[in-house]
Amino acid sequence: MFLILLIIPICIIIGRSPLDIGVSIIAACFLIHSFYWRDFNWLKSNWVIAVFLFWGFTVINSFQAYDVELALERSVPNIRFPIFAIAISYWILRNDKDIRFFVYAFAATLIFSVADGLFEYLVGFDFAGNEKRLGRLSGPFQVSTLGIYLTKLGIPMMVAFLAFLALNKSTSGNSKNFYLAIGFAILMLITILLSGERMALLLMLFALVLSAIMLRKFRLYIFLALLLMVCGLGVTISLDDGLRGRIYGKTVEQLQENPKSSRTYKAQFAAAIDIIKDHPILGVGSNNYRVVCKYPQYDPNGVNDKAKSRCLIHPHQVYLELWVNNGLIGLLLFCSILFFWCKLIYNNWSALFQTPLLFSGCLGAILFLWPLSAGMSIFSNFNGIWFWLMMGFMLACFQVIKGQPYNKKSISGASSL
Repeated sequence: MFLILLIIPICIIIGRSPLDIGVSIIAACFLIHSFYWRDFNWLKSNWVIAVFLFWGFTVINSFQAYDVELALERSVPNIRFPIFAIAISYWILRNDKDIRFFVYAFAATLIFSVADGLFEYLVGFDFAGNEKRLGRLSGPFQVSTLGIYLTKLGIPMMVAFLAFLALNKSTSGNSKNFYLAIGFAILMLITILLSGERMALLLMLFALVLSAIMLRKFRLYIFLALLLMVCGLGVTISLDDGLRGRIYGKTVEQLQENPKSSRTYKAQFAAAIDIIKDHPILGVGSNNYRVVCKYPQYDPNGVNDKAKSRCLIHPHQVYLELWVNNGLIGLLLFCSILFFWCKLIYNNWSALFQTPLLFSGCLGAILFLWPLSAGMSIFSNFNGIWFWLMMGFMLACFQVIKGQPYNKKSISGASSL
């Protein structure tokens, strides 16, 4: 299973089907392993119990959905994603060596993705010959998600990568690889800046500030990177008309648009809130926002003219999506999962300042769950795998270093990471 996990980062950039197949195989084999060896200690973890309560509710709640079949198609199979995360943290990444190999494998795919993205920016098409679309970089992806991929997955993994290289630098005195990795990290940040994704840019700056506060070992490098990004943003916006129009002009334009007849994030938030007012407790059922939003009372301008419809497939904000689809009950049940994760982080708060590897996993969770961010749904197949992969990685780091959350013995010496 470890070998399959090592190719998951490659599957992310290859396509949705190989990624989903790999994740499903890991989840299924973990359950088979648990039944064969009668090892269900992972079920005793509070966050796992909370996950099953949340999932059970979403399945039951699907029967009151506007489109029951659509709700069940989303809610029932989605349990494979948290099981995948449990498998990573409880079964596969069992020591610091396993985590190191996984991080190195991920770093290799980041190098390829950054190279593809910079090539696309410079020549106008990526390695596969696909042209740049709508002022945004796609890199190895079929859609323009390179920036958010490098932010939500790339930045946490680069922190972990630098943590391992810094340890190697202090023990062997070999600093060449460490400084090369610093240089690559800066290139990755530049690629995020050039990607044209505004939320990725904001989250990148937020991640840099948070990292500067928490990671004393890397504080100088982070401040230099932050300074370079701010200066680079100013220079790029002044020289690149297309990027300036997307980052600044498009933002101003969308803020002024009517939320009743546009497809901006503001319009999605407004539509979700309107639906929540009518379905506050149970919501409209998993994946049913896309159905209910098109009703005349929520989308009056889109009834006769689809071009004026404000509805997309989800509200583009994780907590609004939870509330609109599964009501206040579903939102609170999901927040109970977050509570146990936050409790784990709080109980090890001082270690985060001393252990960059622990912080890298937590940073991944924050970038996905930060309430002021907007973007992809963590409940769809492709993006859901990104989310649960990072949660599994975070929990594996805690398990290896601190012996939590599964109350198994931690690995001696791992705390130096």
